[in-house]
Amino acid sequence: MFATAVHDWALRGAEVLDAIAAVIVVVAAFTAVVGAALVAIGRDAAANLTPVRRRLSERFVFALELLIGSDIIRTAVAPSWQELGQLAAIVILRVAIDYTLMREISRDEGA
Repeated sequence: MFATAVHDWALRGAEVLDAIAAVIVVVAAFTAVVGAALVAIGRDAAANLTPVRRRLSERFVFALELLIGSDIIRTAVAPSWQELGQLAAIVILRVAIDYTLMREISRDEGA
């Protein structure tokens, strides 16, 4: 009974993390579009897309980290070899994207 409650709680927690990540991505994309539009019409004093891109990348990195956590929670409560293999593939892809985004952020900060 306790194990079932913990299992259900963990799966709900993973769903919450997925939802939070989705909200972050949607809000980040919306604010990036608004920021890019302000730069395009010249209302932004900096008139540079670099800060907009950096903020978008940082928010995407955070959302990806939440999604990785969510996948780890799901696999931890019901591991099978197939699920572990899928988790490994997903984590590798998301970490590669995370690394690429962080490298882009670092490059933008150095410019």
